[in-house]
Amino acid sequence: LPFSAPRDVSANPATQTDPGGITYGRKPDAPVTLQIWEDVRCPYCKLAESMFASTYQQYADEGKIKVETHLVDLIDRAGGGKGSLFGGTALACAQDVGSPQYIAYHNLLFKNQPEETDDAYGSVDNLLNLASQGPGLRTPAFDACVQQGKYAPWGKANYEALGVQMGGQVGTPG
Repeated sequence: LPFSAPRDVSANPATQTDPGGITYGRKPDAPVTLQIWEDVRCPYCKLAESMFASTYQQYADEGKIKVETHLVDLIDRAGGGKGSLFGGTALACAQDVGSPQYIAYHNLLFKNQPEETDDAYGSVDNLLNLASQGPGLRTPAFDACVQQGKYAPWGKANYEALGVQMGGQVGTPG
C-alpha cells in the first residue's frame, strides 16, 4: 500500500519520516500539546488511558491542550500478531469519519482490549464488530478503509519515528 495519513494529523504534509499524530482538541493553537505514543494491544497503554484519558480529553474539549496520538505496532513486533497494526489502522480510519467517532472507538478499543498475548485485534471482523458499538462509525468508506489496511504504512512509520525520538529504544506508552 502507498503511504497515506488520516485527516488532521500534526505533520503537514505527513511523510514516512514525519508521519504525524492524530490531532484532537477544540483549539488547534492550544498553548500545550500532549503527544501520546501508544499501541492498542499494550496493557500499560490501557492502564495509562484508564488513569488519564478522561482528563486529557476534557482539557482538549475545553481548548486548554491539543492532543497528538501516534499509533504504533510495538506488541506485534515484540510478540507476534497483527492486532497492534490492524487496530491502529482501524483507529486511523475512524479519524477519517470524525474526531468524535475516533475518540469513541479509541475508548472502546482500550475498554475491550484483550490480553496482550491474545491477537483478537488481528481480526478485521473483530475490529468491525467492535466499531458497530461506536455511533456513526460503520460506513462503507470506514469498512473499506479497515479491510484494506489503508493506514498500515502510516502506523509502521509512527513506530520508526518513535524509534528515532527515543534513540532506538521503543516503548509504550510514551
